[in-house]
Amino acid sequence: MKHKFVKSDRIKINILNTLKETGKPFSYYQLTKCIKTTWNSLVPNCYFLSALDLIKITEGSSPGMKFKNIWITKKGVKALDKLTKSED
Repeated sequence: MKHKFVKSDRIKINILNTLKETGKPFSYYQLTKCIKTTWNSLVPNCYFLSALDLIKITEGSSPGMKFKNIWITKKGVKALDKLTKSED
């Protein structure tokens, strides 16, 4: 059975998929550009995924600038595999 996902679910799946495909951390800014969404949409979705331990958000800094790095977790990879399998 094919599942239909609402727009916010699609954004969460796109976040997980982007992080999995690249295998490297992204900042919020980089993710907004990759998945073509707004900051106001991305941040709450990232916090939701983080609360479920599907992604990890860490703080980084460089001289004069603070930023967040977003990583996918092993649990996130497994969840993404299940979600993408259910779309087929």
